[in-house]
Amino acid sequence: MTNMLRVDNFSTDQHTAVELMADPTIRIAAVTGEAGTGKTTVLGQCVQAVEDAGYTFKICAPTGRAAARIREATGRPANTAHRLLGYGAPDPNDPDDYSFPERGRGNPVPADFIFVDESSMLSEELYRNLVDALSKNARIRFFGDINQLRPINVVGDSPFKRILEKFPKVILTENYRSTDGIVQAAQTIIKGRLPRANSQFSILQIPNQMSLSVLDKFISEDLLDPKKAQIIAPTKVGKLGTNVINGYIQQKLNSQETKVLELGYTMDNDVRQETRIKPNDKILWTKNDYNLNLFNGMIGKVLDVDMVDGQIAAEFEGKDYLIPSLLEKFDDVGRCTVAYDPRKYIDLAYAITTHKSQGSEFDRVILMLYWSSVMSRQNFYTAVTRGKSHVMVLAGPGGMKAALKLETGFEEKRNK
Repeated sequence: MTNMLRVDNFSTDQHTAVELMADPTIRIAAVTGEAGTGKTTVLGQCVQAVEDAGYTFKICAPTGRAAARIREATGRPANTAHRLLGYGAPDPNDPDDYSFPERGRGNPVPADFIFVDESSMLSEELYRNLVDALSKNARIRFFGDINQLRPINVVGDSPFKRILEKFPKVILTENYRSTDGIVQAAQTIIKGRLPRANSQFSILQIPNQMSLSVLDKFISEDLLDPKKAQIIAPTKVGKLGTNVINGYIQQKLNSQETKVLELGYTMDNDVRQETRIKPNDKILWTKNDYNLNLFNGMIGKVLDVDMVDGQIAAEFEGKDYLIPSLLEKFDDVGRCTVAYDPRKYIDLAYAITTHKSQGSEFDRVILMLYWSSVMSRQNFYTAVTRGKSHVMVLAGPGGMKAALKLETGFEEKRNK
């Protein structure tokens, strides 16, 4: 099998990674590496190797957009991990969506190998359920960048970090994009140093208090496109959070008539949640909804809004969807039919948080960098590596200092 794995332009680390990940005698293994080290290329070659050896495989990622990226990069079918595991439609009465997967120990995934990309995004639940869904002789392979943000709901070490510590792994170190200015900046950031500007990476220092008007010179039609340009900010809330930025950009960029969508009451208080949606708006889908075949992390565009019943026509990843104001599903636990409004899973996406950007790539990134309790070196690195052609950093007072600090607890564990 080793002879089939040789690729002339691969580094020694990449050859080692392919051989490890295609070894059928190893049940769990992982590959990690910084931006530019060829993780996706290795994944594609691993899939080819196990297929050539006669094994079946499945490829998945934690979000819909990350799965789409793998399909685009490898030409192979890939789904969300939730779809692979057969999770049911989300519970409309449960904001944390604690549904149960169809696949598990008694009904494993029908594949010899499972490949999981963007593994740094794995939650505890998703990691456990993926491993539980392995058949007796199956293998699972995790790919990801350990330098990226941990999942929001993970306290302490992430599942991917524990995988790297416990199971066989290869760390890719050779940079295949050494002339890429974004990769150069990212490598400097993860070492805790201030990156220098170059042809693909720019920093605009804001000496006084940052305001939304700093975005005015960067507002263009490209922000309407799900792939061309993207504003990223560390948080949703606050004066510079994505909630406020989205309203500001929508007002500046989209002159279409507004439809106010009344999406019911939130679970934690009695404040009515409203989202203002217009035709041509760029939107983010925030939950896995199997009734509509829409998945967390997908970025799309509003095509039309029915001003009578509130139904939304939207395009996600080249496909058209109709999102009604009411859907019904059968609740297996309660043995009854429940109704919910799927439009509550829509957010405007002119600006998204760093966490929501994980698994995605954009031609250009405009990064709002300001002091925030969630800002860290991992946040900065993750946001910068979302850009393909150019990253513009808008750095307010204290933003750069906060952005070069490691996540709480990360430094002590890393140095042990």
